[in-house]
Amino acid sequence: MSVLCVVLSCVRVTESSEQSEQVPGGQSGPDELALFQALFRYKHANILEAVKTVVTLDYAKQHQMLTMVIDKMSTVLPPSRVMLESSGYVPGAAFPSKPEVKEALSNIVENTVLYGELLLRLPELMQSVMKGKNDLQLLMNWSIMFTSETKLLDVLASKLIHLTTQELNLTEREPDYVNPYRTKKSSEFQTGTSTNKPSKKKKEKVRGPRLSSARVSGEL
Repeated sequence: MSVLCVVLSCVRVTESSEQSEQVPGGQSGPDELALFQALFRYKHANILEAVKTVVTLDYAKQHQMLTMVIDKMSTVLPPSRVMLESSGYVPGAAFPSKPEVKEALSNIVENTVLYGELLLRLPELMQSVMKGKNDLQLLMNWSIMFTSETKLLDVLASKLIHLTTQELNLTEREPDYVNPYRTKKSSEFQTGTSTNKPSKKKKEKVRGPRLSSARVSGEL
């Protein structure tokens, strides 16, 4: 399977409402929340490996791949949002019992994590791919904040989403926040707000790649 297929396979389109997938070496017990979290950890690991491979490709292939992934997300995420909102599900509430709501929840969470992994590791490229896609950016912002409030994530994924909110300026950046994957000449990836703090940015650069000290998904 090509790297493109591997990454696109991380973008959920459909899944059995029975959630019949099994975690290697594990069993599907009666606790659906525990099963959901175990499956999520397994899929996050697969997403991470795929993203690491994308990082090794040349720019043209990376751009093509990210464009396809983002286009796919723009298709599969809106229906999931509609389902969650129409069901009355509130992030942080009890795990939903209806299969279609669980499916929508999985879709949002997994795609959001994939988006975060790509955004943090390929920030300039993601900025280029997302340029002009204002509606999609608003959707992704909603998805990121929604996912951060679900209380379904493990420590690794929670840290990833926390860093993603800072990278997009959805939350206030911590004083020592720096994304080491950004080049020195790149501009900040904004979400409708402007930042004009050159002296602070210079200070942060001197501090070094703090993001690496809180690796979002293990070693590169």
